[in-house]
Amino acid sequence: MRQKILESAVDLFWKQGVDQTSYADLVAASSVSRKALYSIWPDKTALVHDALNFYVAGLREVMIKPFVGQGRAGLDAFFDGFVDASRAEGWNGCFLMRSAAGPLREDVEVAKIYADYVSELIALIAQNAQLAIEHGQSDFHFTPQQVGRQFAALAIMMSVFASQPNQAASIEAIRKDMRDLLQVQS
Repeated sequence: MRQKILESAVDLFWKQGVDQTSYADLVAASSVSRKALYSIWPDKTALVHDALNFYVAGLREVMIKPFVGQGRAGLDAFFDGFVDASRAEGWNGCFLMRSAAGPLREDVEVAKIYADYVSELIALIAQNAQLAIEHGQSDFHFTPQQVGRQFAALAIMMSVFASQPNQAASIEAIRKDMRDLLQVQS
């Protein structure tokens, strides 16, 4: 039951926004009683935090784990995943990024969830950058940690663009720039 509620909450929060989603909407979408919902989450803030953690667990499965230790191929696949997601019908950008940059930015728990995920993202990119350098697949003029921070910032920017209408060209341009940055300079 808890997972079904969290899936419904993430879907509604992502599509409608947290502020626009009521407990009545959540009850209708998850097919549980208001009493059951309140027994698990006595307030919406607690549900939002759990929904974000649930969403981030899913991100780890799709956006982090598959690319660990893959070097250049992992970097390419990670960013191609962003481009593919941005093309999906109805995709509104990353729920976590939108939440952390939007009305929830003052929420300490949301800020922590966001900071932890971004740290993981930076570490993943830095690890793959290091492997790409070691295997002659890229020759960055920065340390792997700097590459991690720069590429994470670009991934965040891609997500923000994806939450706006008619930004496919901007996302594609960022991806092209990243591909160029990954090339071995001769």
